[in-house]
Amino acid sequence: MSRESYETGCEMAKLALFGGRVPVPFMDREPSTMERAAPYAGAAAAALPFAGLIGQKPAIHDPLTNPDIPRARTLEELEKLVRPGDLLVSTQPGLANPFKTVQVPFGSEFYHAGAVMSPTEASGGRPRAIVENHHMYQHAKNILDEHGKPAYEGDFPAFAEGLRDEMPDVVALRPKKPMTPEQLKLYEAKLVERSHRPYSFSKDIEAGAWEYLMPKLRALRALTGRATQCEGNICSTMPAMARYEATGERVVPYKQPQNVLPVDMLRSEEFEPVAAHLSRAVERGALSPAARKLMMLGSRGAIGAGLGLGAYATVKDPTNAALPAGMVLTPMAVRKMHALLGGNARAAREAIPHVNMNIWNMWGEPEKAHIFRNLSRRTLPLAIGGGVGALLLAKHLRNKYRHKTVAERLGID
Repeated sequence: MSRESYETGCEMAKLALFGGRVPVPFMDREPSTMERAAPYAGAAAAALPFAGLIGQKPAIHDPLTNPDIPRARTLEELEKLVRPGDLLVSTQPGLANPFKTVQVPFGSEFYHAGAVMSPTEASGGRPRAIVENHHMYQHAKNILDEHGKPAYEGDFPAFAEGLRDEMPDVVALRPKKPMTPEQLKLYEAKLVERSHRPYSFSKDIEAGAWEYLMPKLRALRALTGRATQCEGNICSTMPAMARYEATGERVVPYKQPQNVLPVDMLRSEEFEPVAAHLSRAVERGALSPAARKLMMLGSRGAIGAGLGLGAYATVKDPTNAALPAGMVLTPMAVRKMHALLGGNARAAREAIPHVNMNIWNMWGEPEKAHIFRNLSRRTLPLAIGGGVGALLLAKHLRNKYRHKTVAERLGID
């Protein structure tokens, strides 16, 4: 029996066995161009997280690695040294804080940012500390001026009191180019404006992605987008954006202000350290240089493995792209629905009066709106559910419209 007769017999057996319909994977065929390209795409994607190391400078203002930075014995002593316009970067002992754990691979154990503001009568003539954290804007957001807009002047505590509970282990950094009085006034106004904005998880992910994926080269800065006011807010973008809006100066030349992380402040050659206040727990528990290096490379390797696997699977079978797309878009869609139906139902009813009132009765009432609000905050379950659902739908549609009979594959009428 010739090989051609044997292969034809196998195809006819499949035709009889499966009733004339056989999924494509049963067919003997050569790998497609996409399948041949999949391993190369996976390897390229796996290397992407290491691109962020290109041009990266050390955290020269990290007091755990730079013993030349002066030490203040108390926060009150540090308070006497700082000036309005200084930046603050802080840490905590250990790795229990998840925000610290995910940022140590960036190159420093200092993970939270704040700023020093001018003294007021309410602060007793002492400089104030402004930090983006929960209790600060929970306390501040309900204070309104005579125009019904948030009024925060005098709401932030004096320096030492503002740092003692939240970020006592801190280093103060001063810009080498001081601001003019007009710039400082605008800078502080922008800080106050941004301080009440809630923490933005999506902005944190975006800034982290640029840290991992974008080489730290001035020539590539334009690829990170225009230096415009971002809607999202994380601790480091608050002073970075305020500084740019007031002076046009960036914290580091290779990043747009809306992508700045606390570690960028420690790397910046535009600032110089004033002094640091560190507890014994922080100094004794500091990671060794080898441990920090291992976390830096290990995290990039783990992310690279995930990206490589995803790229390989997506190029080999494009329907797999539905998984990440669903994971990203589902939480966004649910939050948009919450903003329309639950977050501001009265305004939505006035804007869209013809919408079926059953929707508003379900989500628009205050006593029921919290149901949808709580659902919209479940980012991880929403992402997983949306991703899996989108993947299954994509696979179903592909199989439905690509399913061919053996007779069609063999050209038999």
